[in-house]
Amino acid sequence: MNLEESANFLLMNQDVLAERFYERLFREHPETRQFFTGIDMAHQQSKLVSALVTVQRHITVGGWVSENYLHGLGKKHVALKVTPEMFPHFESVLIKVLAELHEINWSNFLAVAWQDAIRASVKVMLSEYSAQ
Repeated sequence: MNLEESANFLLMNQDVLAERFYERLFREHPETRQFFTGIDMAHQQSKLVSALVTVQRHITVGGWVSENYLHGLGKKHVALKVTPEMFPHFESVLIKVLAELHEINWSNFLAVAWQDAIRASVKVMLSEYSAQ
């Protein structure tokens, strides 16, 4: 399974992905819960999946659309006062949840592909922190 196939799999399993991700994020990093106060979690779950598909496209296709989306996402995180130190928590939890969901289709290759894609995307998002 490659990154694009994985992203398609996640689209088909988006409810389970988002539910498991936020449950685990709040359990392992309770300090992140503050950023979701008053947020419609059903809507937030769809935003998570959209972001992951964009992360996949950013690394496999590139282009200004994914770049602009990630800059916008970075600006939102700056406005919410999410610190750059929190991004590795997100990555760690996400990789664990992706591994659980993919079960036997998860491989070291796929883990590295997602880590690389996430890190490249986070780099774009973090550029907004220095721009502020």
